[in-house]
This record gives sequence, C-alpha cells and structure tokens, in this order.
Amino acid sequence: MTATIDRSEITIEETLTLRLRYYGDTAGEPDISALKVGFEVLGNRRSSQYRNYNGQVESFTEWLLTLAPKREGKLTIPPISYAGHKTPPLDVQVNPPGALPEGANREAFLEVETDKEQVRVGEQLLVKVRLYTSVSLHSLDPSPLDIPNAQVEKVTENRYDRHINNVGYAVYEIVFAVFPEKPGPITIPALTYHALTGDRDPFSIFNRSSKRMRLRSTSKNVMVMPRPDSYSGEHWLPARSLGIAQAWSKDPKEFKVGEPITRILTVTGEGLKASQLPPIPRLSVDGLKTYPDQPQKEDTTSMQGITGVRTETTAIVASQPGDYALPAVTITWWDTEAQQQRAAYLPPFTFTVTGGQTIAPAEGAAAETGPLTTAQQEIATADNNWLWRALAIGSLIANLALAGLIIWLWRGRIRTNFDQATTEEPEPAALPDLETAAASGDAANLQPALLAWAQRQPGVQTGDSLSKAAQRSNNPDFSKLVVLLEQALFAEPARPLNSHQVQILISRLEKDKSNVAGEYKNKPTLSELYQ
Repeated sequence: MTATIDRSEITIEETLTLRLRYYGDTAGEPDISALKVGFEVLGNRRSSQYRNYNGQVESFTEWLLTLAPKREGKLTIPPISYAGHKTPPLDVQVNPPGALPEGANREAFLEVETDKEQVRVGEQLLVKVRLYTSVSLHSLDPSPLDIPNAQVEKVTENRYDRHINNVGYAVYEIVFAVFPEKPGPITIPALTYHALTGDRDPFSIFNRSSKRMRLRSTSKNVMVMPRPDSYSGEHWLPARSLGIAQAWSKDPKEFKVGEPITRILTVTGEGLKASQLPPIPRLSVDGLKTYPDQPQKEDTTSMQGITGVRTETTAIVASQPGDYALPAVTITWWDTEAQQQRAAYLPPFTFTVTGGQTIAPAEGAAAETGPLTTAQQEIATADNNWLWRALAIGSLIANLALAGLIIWLWRGRIRTNFDQATTEEPEPAALPDLETAAASGDAANLQPALLAWAQRQPGVQTGDSLSKAAQRSNNPDFSKLVVLLEQALFAEPARPLNSHQVQILISRLEKDKSNVAGEYKNKPTLSELYQ
C-alpha cells in the first residue's frame, strides 16, 4: 500500500490529490475516516490497472481522492489502513490566500510562475503555467514554451480546484523544466491560449452556441549567473542533490579467480538530466580484467522537476588470488540550494579473491623479475621462434609416422573387423562429467571434459582437436560451445565464460544424443554396400 500527493504546499483556497495504490487482491475500501479531521474529501475515484512492461507484470488498485484543507498551517495526512497495511504519514503546508492573479475576476485566465528569480548556467528552473477557468472550455490551442538559449522539458501535468473571491476555478497546471545554456537574462515569453467556451452544438458545424476566447499571460525575466570562479570540479553539475551508490551481482565474499562478478554503480542527480551526469573513471587494478557495458541513462519526473540516473555496469574477472582494493570515487557538484560546492563520495572497496592462479608460469616469472630490457626481449623472441620451429618439425614427423601406422592397420586387422564395429551403437557420451565441468564455470575444467565427450561421438577421430571435432560433427550447438571455450581460454583480452549459455548448449547436446545414436544405428554396414 503506497500513498503519494501531487503537491506538498498549497494555499487554503486550493485542493490537492491523494493517490492510494494497493498491490494485491482487493476487498472493500480503505478507511479514510481519519482524513476528515484536517481535510474535506471532495472526490473519491477508484480504478484497477494491469501492466506488462518488458515481461514484468504489475497489477494494482488505485484510489484518487481530492482533498481541500480545513485550515492554514502544517497539516498531516494520517496513515491509511487497508488489508493489514498502513501508508506512511504525509505532511502538507497550507498557506494563506496568495495575491490574486491578473484578471482573477474573469471567466478564464493564464498565470506563469517560476520557482526562482535567479539561477546558474545549466541549473534547473521550474516554470509553472496555470490555466484557471470557471466555465467549460474545449478546442484548446496552447502556444508552445520556446526559450532561446535554453533547453525546455515538459515535466508533469496537474489538475486541481481553487476558490478566488468566492468563485470556484478548475486549475490545469503544466510544469516545465528549463536548463539555461548561457549566462545573462532570459525571458519566459508571454503565452497565448485560444479556446472555445460554452456548450457544443452537435447539429451545427459552426457551433454558434460557443464563444471564442483568447487567453494571454505576462512575460517574466530570470537572470542566469555564470559558473562560480571558486568551483573546482571537473564537471559543472548544478543540482539540488547528487549521490552515488554501489551494488554487486553477488556477495563480494564469494569472489574467486576466473569467475566474473558484476559491479553496478548508480549516480543520481536531482535537478539534472541523465545526459549531464559524468562517466565514472574506468577501473585499472593489477590482477583484475574489466569489461564495462554501455551506460544506461534514464530521466524521471515529478513536481520537483527532473531527476537523472546514470547506471554503469562492469564485469570484473580476477586472474590471481589475493587482496584487492578498488579506488574511491568522488564526484564534485554544486548545491543549488545552499549555493556551495559539495562532493559525492564512494569510499574505497576492498575484497579478497580465492582460488588458484590462472597466469602461466612463464608470465608469472617475468612479472617477478620485473620488465625485460630490449636486449632480453630480442633474445627471448629468438628463443621462442627457435622453439616453435622445433615443435612444428617434430609435430610434422609425428603426424607422418601416425599416418603410416594408420594405413598399415587399415590394410590389416581393422578392415576385417570393420563390419562388426559399425553394427555397434556409439559409446554413450560422458555427459555427467561434462555437466559438472560446465556448472563449475571454469573454462580450464570444461576443456578436457568437452574433448573427452567429443572423441566419443560418431565421425570424430582420436587425436582431433576441439575445432576439428566441431567441423566433423557438424553440430551447431557443439560448434558454439567450442567458440565460447576458445574465447575464454585464448582470446586477448579473454572473455569471461558465460556459464548460463554453456549449460543451455550442453542440455541441447544431451537431448540430441539419442537422435545421433539412432541415425548411425540405422546406416548400412560396409558389407551391405558390397552386396
């Protein structure tokens, strides 16, 4: 059960809207008797809504109550009880009647109000345009709010009632957020609204019973001050408040070598758009590999204007165990309420990574002895080239010898037993071991398990590499597995192994196992082909 109000400060002549929302099965009505101590309940509307947004289903029941204050001063909307739940209390400031807007004795008129008479460059200025009417209006044609050298964003629309000189007016209010781009005076121009008043005549195309009305507001001037000379921040961020928060995809106490964990940083600025919020400095910590995602930017609106949210997500993989410290994050900003510089601060974050080291011994040795000189690098390069040539020659000789052995065996014993061998079903694949290795999320454990599985599949020969086995099997799921594994083991920079995707592909292999076996079982043997 939640409770919100459209405005927290009104005059004794105005009304406000209380919105009660309940998520769950409804039965009966909430108890609003306590409201009548400080307010008159002028209206109560109920509605039920069902939403499906990006797969997230949400349903709720809502009550909209129109309230008129009974006295001036600070009033409290008490907790509302419903279905065992209570809403928090809400405070409302009720002021004396304000100065009458220009033309207050007319049937309808416009009023423009700004929340400040002076702002800084880039600071949010709220402009409220109100239409007062005591008669029925239709065919309303408002002029847009265009301000040179400023960005204008529509924030909210509200509707409430106000009594002026014992005349009841319906008030339609539109709130704009204005962000000046240059210092100097700016003008909120006079706005003109055209409308028809009176009842429409459905049988007359000329609507002779209607009267055309032209409503016009007065212009207002606002001074835009430059960025103060005393400000030392890297980015100019004039805001009502600014904060930074950190979250993790899992408990940091469970950090292990080679397993990715996601760090989520969120910067929130009240009175700023998300596009104004600066990026977080990229992590650079020895022993940690980072994979930042594209930042997400979102603007939310309320009666207080725009609140910008910037979310940065980074996958972090540790290559060796030990204690790590992520540096502190500091964002300097300008407090528009207190007119002083402040800083949002995220303290350093320390954590311990457990598990075995994944760096090769040669690389570890180089790291311990320090950076190599130019001469040492040339010697090392020459030694490596000689070593690779020797390995290549040795491999070629071994392959030739193996080929000769295979030909000799094929001419002898293998051919005599071939008919019997081809009639047997393929040996069951070692899927339990493969699934266990996949669940661990460790690419080094998955590689031998996948190779053992591959060499038991029809068409794959002993000694085939994973890449060669994938070509022979012609199985797209197996090929995707090999690509993911090679990226995790050999790509530079390495990519974290997507354990969830790996487990899905392995489950598909298990599902297709019986089909593959049946396909080979029904193929004719070599002796049948010769008959």
